[in-house]
Amino acid sequence: MYTCKHLTGPLEESWNFLVKENTTGGFQQSFFWTNFKRSQGVKTYKIGLFDLSGNLKAGVILHRPFYSGNLSFLYAPAGPILDYNNEQNASEQWELLKQAIFSIAKKNDEHRISHCHFEPKIQSWPSIISRDLIKSPFNIQPKSTRILNLSSSAETLLSEMKQKCRYNIRLAEKKEVRIQSIDQSTASDIEKFFNLYKSTSERQEFKIKDTQYFRDYFKTCGPNSKMFFATLDDEILSTAIMIYFGGQATYLYGASSGNKTNLMSNYLLQWQMILDAKKLGFSSYDMFGITPLKSSKNHPWTGITEFKNKFGGTRQDFVGAHHLVLNDSIYEKVIRKAQFSQQG
Repeated sequence: MYTCKHLTGPLEESWNFLVKENTTGGFQQSFFWTNFKRSQGVKTYKIGLFDLSGNLKAGVILHRPFYSGNLSFLYAPAGPILDYNNEQNASEQWELLKQAIFSIAKKNDEHRISHCHFEPKIQSWPSIISRDLIKSPFNIQPKSTRILNLSSSAETLLSEMKQKCRYNIRLAEKKEVRIQSIDQSTASDIEKFFNLYKSTSERQEFKIKDTQYFRDYFKTCGPNSKMFFATLDDEILSTAIMIYFGGQATYLYGASSGNKTNLMSNYLLQWQMILDAKKLGFSSYDMFGITPLKSSKNHPWTGITEFKNKFGGTRQDFVGAHHLVLNDSIYEKVIRKAQFSQQG
């Protein structure tokens, strides 16, 4: 038996602890990530489910993405957080959560909400929940990733890499590439990162965030994040942003200048970030996104996937995005707009 309540500031520690302890959760369900999204003007909803003793047991943080006109949908990255190990508990929690989500949709005066987009880090839905959902035609978060076990020794982690990966790490070290770790990123650091990020997007032709996005990110997520630079003689060759939550370190963004690629700075940068996460006491390292199973060789992530696979670890494939339809009359229209946004 559970009761449903709005999660407020005093419950931040309890909620973050619940998400950290639940292997299906992630940093996107944390309060600090929610504060980041709110700093960008994204509406958020925090729903908690409590047992009869008042203990927080489940819930979800929902985002409502921007849309033109008055159409929108709800989005739960790495959610919902349920007791997936106990199907009875999970089904009871789901029924109450579902009621709360429908209530949000009905009471929303600003936008007509078509559906809720879920992307939990699970391999399959409990059957009693899956009957309420339909498969989404697209994913917002990576459906597949590669995880390194940081409880292994540095020597073991190296031995599990591809031989070419170890060679490239040693080559970058021999060529005196240096790795700089920045705990508190300044406006200047963000600008340096963005310049390489923009350069990478122009070479590889992908959409990027603007500089304000990263300013907002470090303002709200800075205590849970680090920036890294790989340099040679004061020239920045590559850069990355890491985010930390629970026992996991996640490789969130990466970029390079495109210069002196023969020095293999990306490999040494990745290796030093792995060692840094291990030193800080994190138990796992998430490469955060590789090509899904049965992808074609023309998939846009093929190149970065080949790079990440060289570092070893274990492949993880999730159930993928599913929708709880809240308004049949506008669902198809919103889906078409969302797909266009993903493609464009």
